[in-house]
Amino acid sequence: MGGSRVRRVGLVYGAGQLTAVLVALWLNRQYHLGSTGAAVVALVPTLPGAFLGWAAYRDDRAEAALDLDVKARVLAAVVKASERDQVARLLGGGGRRIDVVFAYVPGSAGDAAGAAAQGHLADVLAYYRSLRPGRLVITGEPGAGKTLLALQLLLNILDDPARTDADPVPVRVSLAGWDTRQPLTEWLAGQIHQRYGGQGITSADAYALVDQRRILPVLDGLDEMDTAATPVGRRRAAAALARLNDYQDTQGSAPLVLTCRSGQHEELAAADLRMRDAARIRILPVSAAQADTYLTARTTTGVQAGLTLPAQTEKLLSAAVGVLRDVGRWHDELEVSQRLDALPFQSLLIDGRDSDRHNLRGFRLAPGGHQDLLNLGDRGVGVLGPGRLGRGTNRSE
Repeated sequence: MGGSRVRRVGLVYGAGQLTAVLVALWLNRQYHLGSTGAAVVALVPTLPGAFLGWAAYRDDRAEAALDLDVKARVLAAVVKASERDQVARLLGGGGRRIDVVFAYVPGSAGDAAGAAAQGHLADVLAYYRSLRPGRLVITGEPGAGKTLLALQLLLNILDDPARTDADPVPVRVSLAGWDTRQPLTEWLAGQIHQRYGGQGITSADAYALVDQRRILPVLDGLDEMDTAATPVGRRRAAAALARLNDYQDTQGSAPLVLTCRSGQHEELAAADLRMRDAARIRILPVSAAQADTYLTARTTTGVQAGLTLPAQTEKLLSAAVGVLRDVGRWHDELEVSQRLDALPFQSLLIDGRDSDRHNLRGFRLAPGGHQDLLNLGDRGVGVLGPGRLGRGTNRSE
């Protein structure tokens, strides 16, 4: 293919050059041109070369754009595979999730337009698509599901049937390691190459994709850039927000997604440090009905018709969460079950007829179920009654 193209270009150039020479000779003889006219005529034979140079430049740009489309397609495929695995690890066995609700938190007159008052995990893509520009800040309490919501948005974007290779590829990166003295585009390109270089994304590919805004940055964990003791004005997060506000495309503020714990975000916002042209949402606490449905579905004994959680669910789960946190997520299911068996509560699931027989010793979690309890415990803000479940202090969510 390359050889035939070279021969074709050579033939076109030769024919054009010969034609230009003949035209120049004819003009000189026909009109008896003087020195200036002769000089102009002498330039005529260079026109084919100039045209071919322009054509080659045009074709090279078209080929470069096509190559970038291919690289974007490759990157989208590997990001999708990688992040689906991450979601599976976060959800544990069974892959069930709560359709969490989030609410728009108005910040200033400079917020992104189009934000609805509320949204759900299930429709997060439609919510995001309504924003102008597409700049979203996901906030919530520790364990609320910020990373999972960001991942769901990322995967929904990549699974969208209307998506084309020209659309930006959402790529999630952790902000914890960003030295904000480095420009966002350089750091982001380096992160992409570091993570996906083994799948064929070269450093040059990553820089080109970022430079041409073919990447939708999904920046996870603004709160993880600093310790709580760091004064707000000296936090790396403050410098990061300044960099994000400088991140522009041809339309103005370029699209991106950011996650941050609510407390840290509010501390920054109180000092007038926020992401401009963005809509901030806050993940709301899980309702009692959502928690009951979720936990019942995740237990091996809770799938029988008519089984519901008893009134003392909150007290029971509070103790269960405490045990599970003590055991830790790295221990096996057997130890978790043994510790649960030792709890002095009468029942977890009842069918309304023989509650004494459905005691805690007959309860077993499905694979991954202990992590679900941990997640609900860290998320719980009185969602199962008037009290509060215990909170963890060592989670990044």
